[in-house]
Amino acid sequence: MSALKEFLQGERGALAHYRQRQRGHVRISLDEIEPQSKRMPASDRDRFQAVVAEQMAVAKRGPFIGPLALKLDLATTSKNAPQGHTIAKKILDLLGKRRPGVSWPRKHLLYKDDAQIQALSVSCRHGEDRPTIRLSARPFSAMLNDLELAADAIRTDEMKSGDDWYREEREEEWIDTLRELKRSESSERKRLGDDLYQAYFKMVRWSAQRALLGRSGVNIPVLSWMYGLPKGIPTGFPAEEWARLLGGSFLSSRTRTTVPSRMRGARQGTPRARDGGVSSHGCRRKSPTTTRI
Repeated sequence: MSALKEFLQGERGALAHYRQRQRGHVRISLDEIEPQSKRMPASDRDRFQAVVAEQMAVAKRGPFIGPLALKLDLATTSKNAPQGHTIAKKILDLLGKRRPGVSWPRKHLLYKDDAQIQALSVSCRHGEDRPTIRLSARPFSAMLNDLELAADAIRTDEMKSGDDWYREEREEEWIDTLRELKRSESSERKRLGDDLYQAYFKMVRWSAQRALLGRSGVNIPVLSWMYGLPKGIPTGFPAEEWARLLGGSFLSSRTRTTVPSRMRGARQGTPRARDGGVSSHGCRRKSPTTTRI
């Protein structure tokens, strides 16, 4: 094996490729523009596109011409703002064709057609002190390469540590401990005292919630399998089955998750379902009872 090939296939080569992909990212940050859906004023739409155009010019970037992956992080000042996926739809529209009053030498900003978006992640927070819009875009191929790299790192770590089974067992214990604390609250309060019981209960509840959320989410290995990674290694799980499971799951109903279009039977209720990407729309408000991730 030549020295170059050995370098490219090793950890240092993987790191070099990763850093090169990072340079292809487009990151845009906007403050003091309220993320809204159909009610966004025309002046805010022009201002939004003007800021995007300015930051694209500083980065010496033009519109993406191929498939891309997009991440949106939104914060509104309203406690009763529209759902995150409706706000995202408006943002996606504004990232396409340039409005007449915006100074930009091209007809389009980030992309020519939102059908280019093959993976979309949206998170939003309502009731914040100030509005913000953050977005990160990169070639879809770069996302797949990063996803494969992350999945490989997780597999390597699990093989070296060998404590994955212990972690899962510990998660089960947190859930059982929470049930027992609630069942025997009176005796535990008497034994520990109110303050210590309350502090211990909060810690156990947080750990149990984290364990349950970890079970319901689509983690990195599962996401890589959905995209057919690692390449050339069959998972033994057909694409149609992924669509059926995710389309009717609790995860789909709460976070509006869609699977790639090649997986027949995917849900059609989100902006990206028709275009063939994995999209995750999460919206949470400043209240523990309305948190959605």
